[in-house]
Amino acid sequence: MALTDHVDNGTIEATVPALVRAARELSEAAPIRVLAGCELTHCRPEHRGRLTERARERGADLVVCHGETIVEPVIPGTN
Repeated sequence: MALTDHVDNGTIEATVPALVRAARELSEAAPIRVLAGCELTHCRPEHRGRLTERARERGADLVVCHGETIVEPVIPGTN
């Protein structure tokens, strides 16, 4: 199972380490492995590579991009 939250340029440093700690604690208490991850949201496509590296450096096992939806005001064409 993966435990994720939305992150952007300003929240990645605080959010990813907190998710890593929570995933580790959950994995120790549950019969399944819990991965720590994040969803890159509200970031420019050309920044995705750099943000993915920052998330990985902070312990993220999984990094996904949150593209446009009918309710998320993200950059058009980012699906």
